[in-house]
Amino acid sequence: MNTQLDILTRMIHPARHALSPDAARFFLSLDFTDNDHGRMTELARKSNAGNITDAEARELDEYVKVGHLLPFLQSKSCLALQNHNSAA
Repeated sequence: MNTQLDILTRMIHPARHALSPDAARFFLSLDFTDNDHGRMTELARKSNAGNITDAEARELDEYVKVGHLLPFLQSKSCLALQNHNSAA
């Protein structure tokens, strides 16, 4: 079964489609907000303590998925900037 993360990872694979320098810099600037960091910490604590609801577990899973996707975007962005700078 292909998950959303599997599909998106293939779509943004570093060997596919070059990013413009502006797009690469934008992706490198992405990060979770302070509120999101706090919520992830809260959900992780609940999960570790065994006090998490099903809805909260699904929410935590969504944060984890995005947390796995972000490094792929940023890796592709770094490569795009390196390629752009070496071509200049």
